[in-house]
Amino acid sequence: VRRMPALWALAIFLVALAPRVYFYTRIHYVPTSDFTNFYNMGIFFTQGRFAEIAKISTDYHIASFSGLGVINGLVMKAFGTDVRSFQLVQCVITSLSSVMVYLIARRFDEGSAPAAGLLFALYPANIVFSQVTSNQHLAVLLSLTSILFMLLALSSERRVRAGVYSALSALMLVLS
Repeated sequence: VRRMPALWALAIFLVALAPRVYFYTRIHYVPTSDFTNFYNMGIFFTQGRFAEIAKISTDYHIASFSGLGVINGLVMKAFGTDVRSFQLVQCVITSLSSVMVYLIARRFDEGSAPAAGLLFALYPANIVFSQVTSNQHLAVLLSLTSILFMLLALSSERRVRAGVYSALSALMLVLS
């Protein structure tokens, strides 16, 4: 196990992605209520309709909520604005979260880390919910990445490296 962390990470990613893609091909999700707003904010960003994003954010009474439109918009600029392409990206993001769980668990116990990653990868609610155009998927990935960077900072013996890891941890947490 100790000699194959990259192989384990890849295996966990593929094990996580397979059922998500299976459900992706079977479930034709149509965003409703808040999820429509999350999706539309990304569309508005790609179209340069920033006032529309601000209006939706105002309706939620959360000023920083417009950041979701920016993040979703950046994802859509990279992978397309179609609901299906956005859903597929959500499947990849939730699969990457499984890898992050594995990498975090390695910091505590390498022997059980694959089990932690696989349990997260195969959690049924997470698999099915990955089809929903939610802000949760990326937030979880960024939060887990933040935790990993903080663990790296805490274990680093070099101050500069610890500072870089701490800054990256803070950035991931802010973005989440």
